[in-house]
Amino acid sequence: MVCNSAATYDAVRRRGYPEGRLRVLHNGIDAEEFRPPSRPPHRNPTRLICVASLRPEKGVIRLVQLLPAILSRHSVELRIVGDGVERGEIEQAIRHLGLQSAVILLGPQRLVAPFLNEADVYVSAAFVEGFGIAVAEAAASGMPAVVFAAPGGLSEVVVDGHTGFVISSSDEAAFVDAVVRLCRDPDLRNRMGLAARQHVIDNFSLPVVAGDLERLFSSE
Repeated sequence: MVCNSAATYDAVRRRGYPEGRLRVLHNGIDAEEFRPPSRPPHRNPTRLICVASLRPEKGVIRLVQLLPAILSRHSVELRIVGDGVERGEIEQAIRHLGLQSAVILLGPQRLVAPFLNEADVYVSAAFVEGFGIAVAEAAASGMPAVVFAAPGGLSEVVVDGHTGFVISSSDEAAFVDAVVRLCRDPDLRNRMGLAARQHVIDNFSLPVVAGDLERLFSSE
């Protein structure tokens, strides 16, 4: 069995699947399609972005609910790319919280890279995540991320304190603090963004994953 993250590998192994028949093969990211643009260091408002299916496990409503705490400390705009069964509830939450001018629902997009290039910080409030391919694509575009430590592969995609911040799933105040810190410090955003791209190139780029796949087949 092939798992797309070490976390999935561990979960399957704990269920009793033979360890000798398990392999980790990460999702591949096209680091040429997702490249860092020239981002202005002091964009106002700072642009946050989340790319996700609008389903309960992706935590988009949770993200919207955290936005007022962020806005009380820094001017931001949250852009959400994606669609799904929770869209109506998310729209209702935006109206209820008076966030119509601060949240933009962009709907599903065939090409995500242009929207990543127009943002400054990637945010995810997901409760569970398989691999975190959208976070990895944001990293390839040179953007740091703030994510909750959801079950799945996010802790492999985001290196806490180096390419972004991985926050305990129960600590919403720390999540807000991390987002505000990145919004206020363009030098930190730039350093973490560069490190995030290098992390993707070293671990999840197509040549690396292709080599892993070749070794996997040659070992069978």
